Amino acid sequence: MRIFSKIGVVFLAATLAMSSLVHGPVTADAAVTPPTVNANAAITIEESTGKILYGKNPDQLMGIASMTKMMDEYLLSEAVAKGKIAWDDKVTISDYAYEISQDRSLSNVPLRRGEQYTVEELYQAMAIYSANGAAIAIAEKIAGSEAKFVDMMNKKADELKLGEHKFVNVTGLNNADLKGKQQVGSATDENQMTARGVAKLAQHIIQDYPDVLKTSSIPKMKFRAGTSDQIDMTNWNWLLPGLIYARAGVDGLKTGTTDYAGQCLTATAVQDGMRVITVVMHANGGTSAHDKTRFNETNKMLDFAFNNFKVMEVRKANATIKETAKSK
Repeated sequence: MRIFSKIGVVFLAATLAMSSLVHGPVTADAAVTPPTVNANAAITIEESTGKILYGKNPDQLMGIASMTKMMDEYLLSEAVAKGKIAWDDKVTISDYAYEISQDRSLSNVPLRRGEQYTVEELYQAMAIYSANGAAIAIAEKIAGSEAKFVDMMNKKADELKLGEHKFVNVTGLNNADLKGKQQVGSATDENQMTARGVAKLAQHIIQDYPDVLKTSSIPKMKFRAGTSDQIDMTNWNWLLPGLIYARAGVDGLKTGTTDYAGQCLTATAVQDGMRVITVVMHANGGTSAHDKTRFNETNKMLDFAFNNFKVMEVRKANATIKETAKSK
């Protein structure tokens, strides 16, 4: 039996005897067959430690589409926490945010040019409905322009040590979809990260600003309820309880879809006291937002994690190990 002197948590492969404690970054023990995930890249981590339970091309730089908005959410939450902005602050919609918001072929809630919305309204539209115009409006409120906010995004990614990355806009759209108004990069550029980096970003959001989950877990909401601008918003994360592929314990986090990035999903779920984070990038189904491949592949990863691993405390802080097991 292996005795662990390191304080913290370890993983126990459920199919193994107690004598085979698994620790450190792992995909699976030889006795456990990992899933075949139908995506170009994927990763599963345990949230409290960041330990890897499954990985497929985790360090390949790829398009992330609207999973980009997790960085928007992080920076917005940080700005609120530091008192630089408040949820009830008013945001005046610029020509740029207005024009993008009117394109219903993209994910959007239509915004009125020059109209004022609260930060919270725009945040909810961005987090739940992936509204692109709302993301631009928030970025302009915080930084003054999209270009300045993109600079903040790249600096924060470096600060959080998310690995190789490239941010050129705040929406995750291909720059070609920005009506000729892109402010960073070429017309064909698009945001990129690795699956490992996306998972780490999700981990930072959950640990640093857990209230984000209160919004990401909302399956349906009315934008500007009770007004002439009321719009029904259904969360694109259809694994949320109450939606088409409902799974108990899922409470986030962000979907993404572009031709370049394909179908993407960062999900998080809790079961038996353990929270895991999964990332699927370019799921190999269709490119329609209604394609179910990313949800199927995420379910495989969640099943694998919850069926084969659990978090356990080896010993409490400052405790001493009084007995040592001898090898037989």
